[in-house]
Order: sequence, then structure tokens, then C-alpha cells
Amino acid sequence: MALVSEIVYNPQPQPVNKAFIVRLANKLKEKYGEILKQKYPKADDDSLVSKCIAAFAISHFAKTDDISAAESVCDSGTDGGIDALYVSTTNKILVVVQAKYHKSGTGTWKEADLHKFQFACNNLLDMKYELLPPEFSSIQNKIDAAISSSDYKIYFVMAHSGNPGSSQYILDKMKEWQNKLDNDSFSTTGDSYFQVHLFSRDDIQKSISKADQTSIDLDDVKIYSYGNINEPYRSYFGYVDGKQIKEWYQQHNTFLFNKNIRGFLGETTVNSSIKKSLESNKDLFWYLNNGITVLAKDIISHPRNAGSDSDGLFTLKGVSIVNGAQTVSSIAKYQSEDSDELEKIKVSIKVIKVESNDIIEEITIATNHQNSVSGRDFASQDKFQQELAKQISLEGYNYNLLRTDINSSYLEKNIDIDEALDAIVCFNKNISHIGILKGNRGRFYEGINNKSSSSLHKAVFNSNINGVMIINLVRINRIIESVRVEHIKNLSKNTKEYKIAIHSNRIINHLVINSLIQNQNVQEELITTITDDQIKASYLKYIQKITNYISPLSGIHIPRFFENKTKLEELLANI
Repeated sequence: MALVSEIVYNPQPQPVNKAFIVRLANKLKEKYGEILKQKYPKADDDSLVSKCIAAFAISHFAKTDDISAAESVCDSGTDGGIDALYVSTTNKILVVVQAKYHKSGTGTWKEADLHKFQFACNNLLDMKYELLPPEFSSIQNKIDAAISSSDYKIYFVMAHSGNPGSSQYILDKMKEWQNKLDNDSFSTTGDSYFQVHLFSRDDIQKSISKADQTSIDLDDVKIYSYGNINEPYRSYFGYVDGKQIKEWYQQHNTFLFNKNIRGFLGETTVNSSIKKSLESNKDLFWYLNNGITVLAKDIISHPRNAGSDSDGLFTLKGVSIVNGAQTVSSIAKYQSEDSDELEKIKVSIKVIKVESNDIIEEITIATNHQNSVSGRDFASQDKFQQELAKQISLEGYNYNLLRTDINSSYLEKNIDIDEALDAIVCFNKNISHIGILKGNRGRFYEGINNKSSSSLHKAVFNSNINGVMIINLVRINRIIESVRVEHIKNLSKNTKEYKIAIHSNRIINHLVINSLIQNQNVQEELITTITDDQIKASYLKYIQKITNYISPLSGIHIPRFFENKTKLEELLANI
């Protein structure tokens, strides 16, 4: 990928012969030509190759299959500057592409093309969906969800078969666009939620070459104490040692995870836990880790394998690790002076022979979305939370510490810890915590199961909190939420006002709660003097003030605005 902010202007790009471009075009037509011919039967050869470039860019950036990539192409007279668009709800990515086919291989991006694409992308961010090609009406909800959520990365890709880079002037314009997107979304360097990419012939060729080389075979895989299942899919299970896993990663790197939803996530709480187990609990690793799931196009059992409950050798063809990327990557990065240490690590493994794309996707999603144990799940073991539950029960309420699928807000006398967290953070004066609650609430449960006093959880659930306070704050919070829901029902989804009402919930609750409680002691007794009408009036006052402040601001990414401490402080200072 060529992020424009990382491209260095090259006044003398390498020349390319025509045969290279012809072969590149033929390769792309092999992948997408037949599908796109059915969709665009009147397209000439040059137009077809341009559409193939758009499809390949989608496949590359969204990590999707060739059929889905081809179906995402909308290159027609009504495309408005967008040649392909794809939303991956699995990978949390929205990819928007404009594609150009330069037969000579020496063309570059022109200013008019850049302006047209930038204009189309800005319309998309402004939720002017009526200007999108009609082909996208069926996925408008997905597009809306991606644009409205800070969980998604959005890639604006200019793909072409010409020279890498562009003229100095055009490249500067592209970088200006990237800088504006970063500023509008409050992104930091290296953490851009919106990314502008220039995807040239060299990038395309490198990506094709990698794709051609990523059918991974693993020879002499030793599965200890293995068993097998033959129906409906031939499968083997048992455990492997850490040394084998490290060797797989050294040979194939992240290509092992081509079909995995997440790849390696870096230094997260889960990966830190895996690292800790490797360093101090090697003998218990099998008990502490969920293991890995491997999909293979073929599984070849060694002729000398004795059968179940023994150790066996296997050759695995066309491998992808669809669950356990964090485990594999953490083991691969584990450093030990004793090379035999990795052999002591036992990791559960499940190998499934699959050929159908449908079952591949189903297994991938299922193995990555089963309920995991999170910091939230340790709440029931926390002594302070247990004490709060006792205090709350004295007032005739039930405090749910266990995670369930029951929404406690529907039960007047039931409160769960998530509701308590929301209410306390919104009541407190710590604006940074409000931003974190909006963008990454899981951080408030990190460290709940240790004695560290520095965790966010202990900063919120401190000695000043008692059961009566939680009941008071949660009751007010619930009424605010019901008012907000009714307000949103009267707003059009494609408006700035709607997005503000959706994403301002935490700061609105902060303003309303603090304006109404003021001198009342929330810790002493249950508050009965604040009426529903007072809460509604306060909500409507503050939502109007927030809307008036934000509406004139152009280009900002509203979800990120309400996660950003500096912007929230500016907002509070101006309303």
C-alpha cells in the first residue's frame, strides 16, 4: 500500500516496457474479466482493464475474494468519480476506489481526476448518499455504519497502471487532502482513520506476486495425542509444540493468517497475557490458552501414523490459521536463551479440511466471535463491587455483576455494572474519561482483577462511590437515554443533526446530570425531586447548544470528535 503521506517525489521514474503492462492487464483480466464482462457487456478492452484495476484494489485493501471485489465495481457514466466501493463488516474497513488504465505504463494522476475523486469522497463523508451510484443503494446502511463508527478504517484509493507517485504538485495536493482528513478526524500520525492511497502499477504487481506465492503448505507437522473426525469435514485435533509454531511464522510470516479476521493486533491486553504465560507459566500454557484453528485444502496423514491418542505427522496443504493469530504471533516473537524452551509449550490445535468458501467464512467468523473472558467478567470477583451490590440490595435493587444477554435497563429495579460505569463517568468531571468511555470503554475493565490502584476501573469505582449514588445516577441516566431515543426518531438519518444526536450521548449525559443535581447529595438518599420534564428540558437545551456549535464546523468526523478530550473541552467552553 502506498499511503500518499509516505510517498517521496521521484522526478525520474523507472521506464517500463509495453510487454509488462500487457501482461499485467492480462493477469487482471484472468481474475476479474469474465465476471465484469457479464456486468458490463458493452465495455471495450481498455474500459474492462480499468474496471479490473478497481476490483483488484478492492481485493487488496479489503482482503476480500475476487467475486465480491468484482461485484463492488460501479464504473459507469453515473459513478460520480467512484469506480468501486466495498464495506467489510468483518475487517471494519470501507474502501473507495477510482481507477485509471494507462496503456503506456507511464501515465500519472491528473489534477482533474484528483478533484473529481476528492469531491466524490467528500460527498460520501457528508452522507450525501443520493449522489452515489445507484448500485450502492442496497448497501447504504453498511456505508452509513462505516462512516458513523470510529471502529472503521476508510481508504480512499487512486489505483492506476502508470508510474509510481505523481507530479510534485499533484502529490502535494494529495498530501494536503490526507492532512485535512487527519485534522478533521483528530487522528495522530500513523493512526489515520481516513487514508489516501496512490496504488500504482508497481504496487499492483507486487501484490499480485505475493498473492501468487501465498498458498502455504506445512510439512511434517507433528500433532501430539491426536484424534480425528471424518464427518461432515475431515478434521484432526490434538496439540503442537511452540517450536513448530515459531518455525511456521519464520517461514511464512503473516501470510499464515490470510483468512483470519484480525491478524496480529500488537500489544493488547490479550497479547500481554499470552506473553506473560509464555514467560512464567509454560507448563500451564495449554490450560490458559484457547489454541489455534487451521483450515487446509488437504490433510495428508503420514503412512506410519498409528492412530488416535498417539503422535502423528501430517502434511497440510493450502493452510490458513483462522483463529489464534495472537497466539502464533506471540510465540513467534518470544525470545529465550534456551532453544528447547519452546518445545515445552503445548498449544491446542484443530485442523479442518475445507473447500467451500461458505464454510470457510462461517468457521472464521464463529471461531473469532465466541464469547471470550474479558476484564468485565472479573467484576463478580472484585470485593469492592461485591460491597456495592450489598449496598444496592438494601435499597431494593439488584446489582448484576455477571455478564448476561439481558438488558437490565428494561427492569426498573435491576442495574448492571455497565450502567453504573456509564452513569459515574458521565457524572464525574474528568473529560478524558468521557472520551475514553465513548471510544474504548473496555479500558475501564483492564486491571480489575489485580491490586493496582492506577487502573481506570479503580479511578472510577473509588471510595467515594456507594450504592445510593449509583442508583441515583443510573435512574437519571436512563431517563436521559429515553428522551434522546425519542428525539432521534424525529431526525433524518442523512443529516449532521442525526449524527450529533447519536454520538453526543456521553457528553450530553454529563451536562444534564450535573445541571440538575448541583447541590443535592447523591450519596445520602434516593433523589425524588428531579422530574422527567426537567430532564427532557435540560436535554433539549444542551443538544441544541451542541448542534449549534458543531454544525458550522466543516469536514469533522463527528464520532471521533466526541472521543477527543481537547475537542470536548473546547465544546464545553463554548456552550
